Parts: sequence; C-alpha cells; structure tokens
Amino acid sequence: MAMSAYVMESMAYLTAGMMDRPGLPDCSVEAAIVKIFSSEGGWVCVSEALQVLGGLGYTKNYPFERYVRDCRILPIFEGTNEILRMYISLTGMQYAGKILTGKIK
Repeated sequence: MAMSAYVMESMAYLTAGMMDRPGLPDCSVEAAIVKIFSSEGGWVCVSEALQVLGGLGYTKNYPFERYVRDCRILPIFEGTNEILRMYISLTGMQYAGKILTGKIK
C-alpha cells in the first residue's frame, strides 16, 4: 500500500510540474493516466485495509467504512475511467497516424 501511495503521489506531482512549465504544454493525457491509476489504486488500498480489519472495518469506529464509500465514486466522478481510457487510446492513435501520414507522403 505504501508503494502504491508513493507512486500515485509522485505521478500527481510529476504531472503538476509538467503543467507548470512555461508554454502551457498539453498534459491532458498525463492527467487522465494519473486519474485512472490513482482512483483504481486508492480503491485497492482501501479494500486491502478493510480486509485487514475484517468485520470491524465496516463499523463507524474506524474511518475505513467512509473511505470505501469515498473511493467508490472516484472512478466515476470527473470523467469515468472507461471514457478516459478511450481518450488515451484515441490520442495515441492520432499521434501514430500523424507520424505514419508524414512517412507515406
């Protein structure tokens, strides 16, 4: 879990740093990748923590029952992960298409 949290945080900082560069680079693909990876990684971490606690994880004595509810909305909110996956693949195909078109001419 610690490794996943570190990777998610590092990806967010890397993407934010890319967006802060002068010239306003387009980081929409990177932002989509970070959103997908972090929302699904957060769900895995919360599920593992809940599994460790067992039945007590569902009680209000521990914050994990709220974390489960909060993490469930992340893959849906601000663009569903499935739509973002299609956006990432479409952007990659458009980039490859531009390169191939240049080589054909």
